[in-house]
Amino acid sequence: MFWKTRGMVIIENVRSFISVCTGSRMVVQNLEDLVTSLLDCVASLPGCDAVQDSMTSLSIHQPSILLSSSHAFLLKNPKLSASSRAFIIRCMCSVANNQKVLETLDEQLLLLIINLATQEMTLAKDSESEWSDAAQELLVRVASSNKFAVFVLDALLQKFPPGLTTGPHKNIVATFGAVAQHNAFGFVPFLTDIFSRAVPLLPHVKTEPARCAWARAICAFCESIRECESGKSKLSGEEDEEEEEDGEENGRECLEQDEIVSRFTYSDQAEAAYDVVVGWMTAKDLKVRAEAAECVGELCTIMNRQKVTDEMKRLITTILGLYKKALPDHYHLITQGICRILESICMDELSTPLDAYVDDLLNALFPHACLDADDVSASPNAAAIKNHSEAFRCFHVAASRYADRIVYYLLHKMQNVQDIQKLGAINVLRHLLNSSGSTHMDDKRSLVMMGLRKLLEKSTEQNMSIRVCRAMVQLCVALADHSFIDSDGGDHVIAFLVRNLVATVEGESGQARRPDSDMASVNQLKTQSAQALNTIASTCPSAAKLLFPYLLEFMCIDRYTPVMADLCKVHESGGKLRSLHSSHRLSKRMHPLNGFYARRSRESLALLKSMAGWFHASSADTIVRRVEHLEALIDDVTGASAAAGMLSPLSPRGGEGAQGPPERRAARVARWHDAVLTALDSIVSSVAEGEWRQEIALSLVKQMDLYTSLPDEKSLLMRSLGVVLSRIANHHFVTEHIMLLFRSANHASSRERRGCAQAIGAIGKVHTDLLLIELENVAKWEHAKKRSGYFGFIKTQYTDVEMVNLRATLMLSYGYLVHGCPLETVCQYVEQTVIVFLRHYMANQKQETVVREALLETMYLIGSSVHPSRLGTEYSFPNRSELIAYVKDYVQTEQSETLSSALRLLACKAASVLVRLDPRLSENEVWELGNALVTAVLPINREKSGLKTVRGTHTTSTWTGDSSSVQHLQQLQHD
Repeated sequence: MFWKTRGMVIIENVRSFISVCTGSRMVVQNLEDLVTSLLDCVASLPGCDAVQDSMTSLSIHQPSILLSSSHAFLLKNPKLSASSRAFIIRCMCSVANNQKVLETLDEQLLLLIINLATQEMTLAKDSESEWSDAAQELLVRVASSNKFAVFVLDALLQKFPPGLTTGPHKNIVATFGAVAQHNAFGFVPFLTDIFSRAVPLLPHVKTEPARCAWARAICAFCESIRECESGKSKLSGEEDEEEEEDGEENGRECLEQDEIVSRFTYSDQAEAAYDVVVGWMTAKDLKVRAEAAECVGELCTIMNRQKVTDEMKRLITTILGLYKKALPDHYHLITQGICRILESICMDELSTPLDAYVDDLLNALFPHACLDADDVSASPNAAAIKNHSEAFRCFHVAASRYADRIVYYLLHKMQNVQDIQKLGAINVLRHLLNSSGSTHMDDKRSLVMMGLRKLLEKSTEQNMSIRVCRAMVQLCVALADHSFIDSDGGDHVIAFLVRNLVATVEGESGQARRPDSDMASVNQLKTQSAQALNTIASTCPSAAKLLFPYLLEFMCIDRYTPVMADLCKVHESGGKLRSLHSSHRLSKRMHPLNGFYARRSRESLALLKSMAGWFHASSADTIVRRVEHLEALIDDVTGASAAAGMLSPLSPRGGEGAQGPPERRAARVARWHDAVLTALDSIVSSVAEGEWRQEIALSLVKQMDLYTSLPDEKSLLMRSLGVVLSRIANHHFVTEHIMLLFRSANHASSRERRGCAQAIGAIGKVHTDLLLIELENVAKWEHAKKRSGYFGFIKTQYTDVEMVNLRATLMLSYGYLVHGCPLETVCQYVEQTVIVFLRHYMANQKQETVVREALLETMYLIGSSVHPSRLGTEYSFPNRSELIAYVKDYVQTEQSETLSSALRLLACKAASVLVRLDPRLSENEVWELGNALVTAVLPINREKSGLKTVRGTHTTSTWTGDSSSVQHLQQLQHD
């Protein structure tokens, strides 16, 4: 421990010494002794980071001293451990890594280092791979420079004299291959000499490790020949661009002096090596077989065409048979060999007798292309992924000569029942489109589209798995990128993508849930389908013909309501749109979509703005102006909610602690709805034609069935219909649609009840007398019988429960009618008609709770409507005491078990408004009313054991009702 601590102190002093005084001559003279002392620490402190840092500093400031000292130290210490010698050699590699420093070193010193590394590499045993690898790396780094590659190769050739019958050390062979990979232009001039020594030796190579080493080295030799032929130099990755260009020029000059013309210069030597290596493919060792297969493939790229043709049958039969017994980790070597054979055959248009073996090759390669990269359970290793890539490359190479047969083969595989087979065929075809482009696949357009038609007609609901659908979506994008999607067959692609926008986890027939059909995969499929449609709309030349007006039809289908934002975005991406006769229906379809979801609102507004000129010439400017106002309002609302740390009020998601009090959210949503309805009213008012307005109303009616399961959107749709009807003068038309409002609403839903009532209030601004008559007719439905007529498809006979809910809607409609009718007649209507009609229902002691709640809200609306501040004049409400009596009666006669928080809240709201009307109440009247309300409200805090309160987006909690009720009680006290 003492010596270890002392060594660390020495190391730190050396590092400081180097960093401060490296420029001094005295330091240079004594630095060799310090480096020697530092190297002594390697044995006592193996793997020390401080030593490594010190060596790195030396390699930058004094590279020559580091190399000479390390050389001398290794020679003086022959018994140093293998790990220590490897560490010192790696420190020397740090000098060779810097090409600028390497170019400045003395040649004699580098010769000593090269000889030392060669000697160290051959002394290492098989178990001491770290030692030999470090020496090999040092030689390769030095040989990366064309200036010193000659010295390295000469040193290696000295260890490989000609005429040997026993091979050189396997590390020598491996170093030949490594130098060829890193500096092809510096290596190839020596290749003739190397081949002349290696080819006679190959028949005498018997051991498995030696055969593997020679097979890998010959592969590197062939790659260096092709690289030189293509004129691309592969220099060190850390070399500067200028040095890389200089190295390429020097290398090329060297090649010109040696008169190297093409790969066929070495064809005779390659054929001689082939005759030996091809026999290794039948060796007992599986690793040797795989390495030999790759080597044979590389040699075929160098050999003469006639030799490859003569060996075709033997070669293909042998190499394909290797897959049967090979290990999975060796597959990629065999596949690489096949790829090189295909390259040698398909590099020109000369006739090579491969036609008879194409099917065998495809059958052998296709299983290796069937790898699902998204399958987490498979977890492929690096060798499997490399084999998969090489299989794709084989199909790409073969497509240059046999594209027709490959396309037919892939289309046939797509009909396989196994998903992995379908995935493989789809991915290979997509790869061919993306890699080959129009070179080999352009004339196969009709064949591809015809073959894909059957698969495009399926979907997730027809037993097609999610991952296959996702692969098909990616293929559709590739087809669009290469102009394969046109009027001939392109409609099937669009239909497939649109169906997948609403993909479901389970099929319509109720099949069991598939393992890969989780919601995450389904959502990813929907997202990819939407992106594919956007890509086609923005890039495909025939997008206008394919998408429009076909895609617009889906916007008016109930099933596609959740993806309406995606459909709107596709239309917006398509640029110029065509005019349609159904523009009214489409515009009104987008109108209720502005009601709840922020993203969907943005997209539908953008599309509505682009379609402004479709509807009417008089409304175009109004639409653009109102849409811009709504777009700004979305930003204002969402910005306010973000500043408050809450979700957007237009967002469908919410939860406790995420969106704040429900009143705040409801107020923001109400503000947005009012802005949307105001915009609609302005647009309708801008066109004076009555028939045009009726068409707008009819288009809204046709959308009712699309929102059966979406009460919020349906509520806004009914309110929109009320706004439009208020601008229509045809009383018969208005009457029919008032009846339709009541018949089409789901009165069991509180949101639809309120939406229907608010629509009546909007109509009441103009058609008050007509509405009073029709509301009385609706009240008679309780005794109506089933009848037929224009609206006979809508039920007119209600059950008892449905009639109670309808009665609640009717009561609420009177309240909104009073609130919406003209101010100059509101008092007259309230006194002479509304109160007279409601008195019959208010006096009923057995009235259901839902009806009582509607009556209390109606009282609140009546009180707000006749307040002097709203009327602008003094007014004494004669029926005020009667309504207050009903309020007290409701909260006192209701049993505590059934008395809801909503009823208490509504009672307090109604009372707080009624007490502010003239004439003023006496103190006794105020005391009696307050006592009744306080008795009903305050016990809410005493929640019974086991009773749970629900807090959600549209549910009023107990505490919320209590706090609101108390606020209204406080107002009552002040009044």
